[in-house]
Amino acid sequence: MSEKDGACCLSGGLEEIVSDLALLGVVGVGFLAGLYSGVLGAGGALVSTPGIRFLGATPAESVASTLPGVLPSVVTALRAYHRAGLVDWRFAVLAGSTGAVTSFASSFLVGIVTPNLLLGVTGGLLFLSGLKLGGKSRSPGDGQEVTEDLEVPSHTDDSGSATVTALATGALAGSVSALLGVGGTVVTAPVMLGALGWSAKRTVATGLACVPFFAVPAMVGHTLAGNINWSIGLALAAGSVPGGFLGARITLRANTKRLTPGISVLLVALGLALVVSAIV
Repeated sequence: MSEKDGACCLSGGLEEIVSDLALLGVVGVGFLAGLYSGVLGAGGALVSTPGIRFLGATPAESVASTLPGVLPSVVTALRAYHRAGLVDWRFAVLAGSTGAVTSFASSFLVGIVTPNLLLGVTGGLLFLSGLKLGGKSRSPGDGQEVTEDLEVPSHTDDSGSATVTALATGALAGSVSALLGVGGTVVTAPVMLGALGWSAKRTVATGLACVPFFAVPAMVGHTLAGNINWSIGLALAAGSVPGGFLGARITLRANTKRLTPGISVLLVALGLALVVSAIV
């Protein structure tokens, strides 16, 4: 074997090792995204999108490939929340019906629409919702466990205004989900916590139930547009399933008065991060 051939073999071996390490890194990112998804009721893309971008994915792949990667963790965590009776399926279906349409349509606009304004607005919503939730957690009487967190909600608001709220929220969340590669919880969580006054656990559970409605149509659109790297998506899925399972268990066992401030801090931090990303 010539020196040149030996160098080529060595180079190819190093590239293969780097590729395998990157794939393991994607699996790790998937686990963290699944854990985040299960704990906060989000799609997990706020973790996976920048994670796989750092590992070498293109901008379009970073947005699109997270969708098939985190959906398995969403389903895994959602089963646990459904069994605990925490999901408001009426809101999820209403929001999902409009969100599915806007999500599919918006998936074709990736790369055309500049998402900075969208990042800034959603970041501001998250920041304000985190502040409001933090204030609620310090209000008198919050030390008592909310019974709504432990059983099926005693009633579901089926008024006209509640229906309009769910439909409008879903439409906006669907677009955000497709354009930013997130599950849409950055929109649904502020509405549930702020406008509807829901508890932290009910918000987490129902927000997670909305994610498939937004993510599946967006995934179909991104597939047709050729934006998804399926190797990345499958590696993310391999890590996200155990992460989602663990995350849901953590939230279900958490005391509300401890969970609420934690979610408040995360919402504020994520909101600031999105605003800074929009500006920079």
